[in-house]
Amino acid sequence: MTGSLRQVFCRRDFEAYLPRLAPANDGGIALGQVADAWQVAMNENASAVEHLTCA
Repeated sequence: MTGSLRQVFCRRDFEAYLPRLAPANDGGIALGQVADAWQVAMNENASAVEHLTCA
């Protein structure tokens, strides 16, 4: 099943990440939450930088 899902994702230009170094249970969920928080923070920083002006 994993191979089939990976093929569907690849056809739609998504990259599938499978648990290799992180566990597929609570530890993996926590890692995913950190990754999501990092992405949100990076987007907020990018937005703040875009709004900077030189006077």
